[in-house]
Amino acid sequence: MTEAAASLELDFRLTGAGWADLGLRVGEVRYEITGISYLTDALDDLIRLGIDIATARGFGFAMFAHEPGSTILFAETGWAEGSGWTSGRRISLIDWPESGREPTWGVLRDAPRLFMAEPASRDAIAVAILACAERVLATHGLEGYSKRWTGRLGFPSRGLAALRAALAVPADVTEGWRMDEMSGGCACGRVRYTVQVENDDAYLCHCRMCQRATGGVSIAFKNMTKADVAWEHEPDWYASSPIAHRPYCRECGTSLGFAFPDSENMDIAVGSFDDPSRFRPKHHFGAESLHRAWINTEGLPEYRTDEYKPLVDRWMEATGKVPD
Repeated sequence: MTEAAASLELDFRLTGAGWADLGLRVGEVRYEITGISYLTDALDDLIRLGIDIATARGFGFAMFAHEPGSTILFAETGWAEGSGWTSGRRISLIDWPESGREPTWGVLRDAPRLFMAEPASRDAIAVAILACAERVLATHGLEGYSKRWTGRLGFPSRGLAALRAALAVPADVTEGWRMDEMSGGCACGRVRYTVQVENDDAYLCHCRMCQRATGGVSIAFKNMTKADVAWEHEPDWYASSPIAHRPYCRECGTSLGFAFPDSENMDIAVGSFDDPSRFRPKHHFGAESLHRAWINTEGLPEYRTDEYKPLVDRWMEATGKVPD
């Protein structure tokens, strides 16, 4: 189920030696995780999740072990929809049968939800975790918590201090500073654009449609709203399938992105930005046609174009300089 709500509350309760319950309330909906054991760090994981979200990481999770299996509290500040990426915030509970193994982001992304909600803000998740941890500390104190929880770790004091520090930074700093204007365009310069970029999140698409459209084994995309893209010269659009079209330059052939005509969002090709170095891949899409041999190329020999003499000689003869 999905519940849209403006309020979020978490309640971590020590119920016995090495046991606890966690209550999650979003709006009028409440969910209980009972019989949590000290085999996972529990409150420590919960605070780390708060820090991840408060410091603008794209996702985070906390694992709560019980018998059988575990329940995972999963928070995201963006997720894939179709072949695009949607900016938003949601929190969900996932049943995880393997207590001894942590899941990957891809597994969590596709796992069925026991419960899902969309809090009013990213800080709502971190603030609820902070309030929860502070209630536990006020109720039991450092020594009382350690005796009652009996886990391998005491109360996560440093984690709590780090979460307080992260939330002390004003939201307009943690969210607004990343809304930057960036520019890019095609190889010949005919098509240019400026975009408003909110964060560094990007992704790699490996689907066969993108492989054929670009000639590469994958393409890096930055997803954003169409309203945040301003074309200085409108690109040409190719209907690459019955459901989507792609912007490109008819003069030089540069593929610039991807869009569903009826969507508010679109993808811009990361390589078309004037400075693509800012972006970081957050997930893979089209994994059914992913060529794994091309994913991890660490350790292969690396050569610079400006140190390859035959290429340098060609540029010098043609233009008198080597391009940037």
